[in-house]
Amino acid sequence: MKYIINSFVSIVVIFCISGFTSSTIDTSVSKWERLGSRTVDFKLDKDVIHVGAKDGRFAKLKLAVTRGDLNMHKMRIEY
Repeated sequence: MKYIINSFVSIVVIFCISGFTSSTIDTSVSKWERLGSRTVDFKLDKDVIHVGAKDGRFAKLKLAVTRGDLNMHKMRIEY
């Protein structure tokens, strides 16, 4: 139980820190490339965004949520 609480607190802290730092970064300098977007709801158990090999190689992923909350329990990346 203590492990679950520590994990949850760590995830919340990471999201808070990333939220503060992303607002201070100049988006014209950072070169984020949109790989896809999805309008989702709570009806499906999972949502998938397909990215093809033609889109290139990437070292980082950035998620953005608008007009709602993020309720993510697991993120799986297949390559």
